[in-house]
Amino acid sequence: MTVLLTHCLLQKNFVTFSPLLYSVDEKDTMLYVTIALFALAAILGILILKNWLTQATTSRTVVYAHGVFAALGLVLLIVLSLNNPGLGLTTSIILFVIAAVAGFYMFFRDLQGKFSPTALAIVHGLVAVAGFVFLLLKVL
Repeated sequence: MTVLLTHCLLQKNFVTFSPLLYSVDEKDTMLYVTIALFALAAILGILILKNWLTQATTSRTVVYAHGVFAALGLVLLIVLSLNNPGLGLTTSIILFVIAAVAGFYMFFRDLQGKFSPTALAIVHGLVAVAGFVFLLLKVL
């Protein structure tokens, strides 16, 4: 991952899509960091859903952290997939993008003081879990 960030800074771009020379360890490290970010997002998402279903208040910090971890995981997953097309991460990316769109919709409705349907929150979580499972299957 350090190599990726260093390469990106040297190119004066945030993300570069040119093939990078990874050793197996660096590619695996990036994949494991991606999995860890999605796992943290999932834990926070479960907390948010539990509070939503019980009508308890959820801290804005938890909501923002959930989104940040998921977004970072998605960006890393896309960069990893673009730099290593043979990994076959497309299904996970598609599912995570669908979950992200639903998450953004619910987040912006919440900012407007409107509630989103509970079914949408559950579908959002299930689609994200499916993306996570497909990602884990690539590691096994």
